Amino acid sequence: MTKKIVISALLTAGITSPNTYSNELDWELEKEKNGVQVFTRAVVDSSLKEFKGSIIIKANQSDLVSVLQGIDNYHLWMPDVVETKIIESTDIQHIHYVKLDMPWPVTDRDGVYQFSYRTDEKGSINVSVSALPKK
Repeated sequence: MTKKIVISALLTAGITSPNTYSNELDWELEKEKNGVQVFTRAVVDSSLKEFKGSIIIKANQSDLVSVLQGIDNYHLWMPDVVETKIIESTDIQHIHYVKLDMPWPVTDRDGVYQFSYRTDEKGSINVSVSALPKK
């Protein structure tokens, strides 16, 4: 049976508090290609939009979650990753640091991200990714 994994990336998580996000119904489909859907919505008091992606992947859910939790292997599937480390980890979330090697004249970029995992009543796994710039 194919299960659905939804990965949401909260681009503006470090700029706004959780109470400033728009209503869940405000998501707009921006693009759909090859089975990948990208949605955006406005964030109160920000010029940046929040975004999320949705895709159905024919794979074992635990394998997919293992890929996301296996930060030591991010360099194998994410371009320019030169350093990763776990800051905090539980069964339902992990917080990690990632450094990206950027080409000149851009300086290297780094960030701290929280991945939260929730299984719904149908057995689908929802993965939320939030930037934590104050960490």
